[in-house]
Amino acid sequence: NFPVSGAANTIGSPMYSIRSGMGYPFAQTAYKTQKDALTNSNGVAFPVYFLNNHDVDRYATNKIEEAKATAAGYLLTPGTPTIYYGEEIMLKGKRLSTDSTDARRRLPMRWTATGDTYRCQTFDYVSDPADQITTGALEEIERDGSLASYYKQILAFRASHEEIRNGQFATFGDDR
Repeated sequence: NFPVSGAANTIGSPMYSIRSGMGYPFAQTAYKTQKDALTNSNGVAFPVYFLNNHDVDRYATNKIEEAKATAAGYLLTPGTPTIYYGEEIMLKGKRLSTDSTDARRRLPMRWTATGDTYRCQTFDYVSDPADQITTGALEEIERDGSLASYYKQILAFRASHEEIRNGQFATFGDDR
């Protein structure tokens, strides 16, 4: 479901909606995606949503509120959200034009601030370490206000509301 992914940062993605201040393109894309999935599966399959995966550059933001709003956009949409490891701690990864592999998109998870490096195959990921995260998942999960703690909260909320997980969109007026 690449049209709704955050990595695309195109019209219809949650990241585009957050950055542009226009939620309608994402709502319209999510509605059409769900409608098509239900139609093509005779009403039994919901769409799968993701922001990142190993085939695309990770969406990159250093703005915690932007990351939280983007996460809410797809985690609170009916269907099945897929979290690519590291997005909950703002791990970055971008394929460079000189790369022959996607290894930079598949960096190892950083579990602790001091435990791992970003060594991947035969090269270091970041030429500017200031652009990469400096804490690890274990610290971020425990830190109040972190993106990881927000993911925990929003996923708990999602789990407790059937209508979020399995609801269907309804339109008012035209379908545009």
